[in-house]
Amino acid sequence: MNQSTTLLLRLSLLALLTAAPHLSALAATDDVPTSISQARVAAPDDPLRVAEVRFEGLKELKSEDLIRLVESQPGTRLERTVLSSDLKRLGERVLTAEVWREKSPQGLIVTFVVQENPTLSEIRFVGNSQLKTKSLEPLTRVKVGE
Repeated sequence: MNQSTTLLLRLSLLALLTAAPHLSALAATDDVPTSISQARVAAPDDPLRVAEVRFEGLKELKSEDLIRLVESQPGTRLERTVLSSDLKRLGERVLTAEVWREKSPQGLIVTFVVQENPTLSEIRFVGNSQLKTKSLEPLTRVKVGE
């Protein structure tokens, strides 16, 4: 992940926390799970309870695939450190990711807004009069569809 993507992820998280006063409790959270299997179950009346996780901006990727990458899951408590980890993991699969939250009667709706990496549709070799394209293709580190 490049520095500008990391900065964007950090700024997105900072904007979330400063724009949401009721999430100030996130900064004081010490009970950070070490894996997704250690779910942070939230009480039904917890104001930081995640009711739903959404993904917007998807073109090729599917929500079902990305939901497996994030620890912020319905029924868990929204935590700053977990959101930061989620954004980092998503940033490895997509070009950019930021997170938004909104209140609902059931809890918080967490929406990850992503911009997918472009997919390579064609590789052209220009000026290769001495070598055949077929001999150059295996030498490249990228493939069509990546």
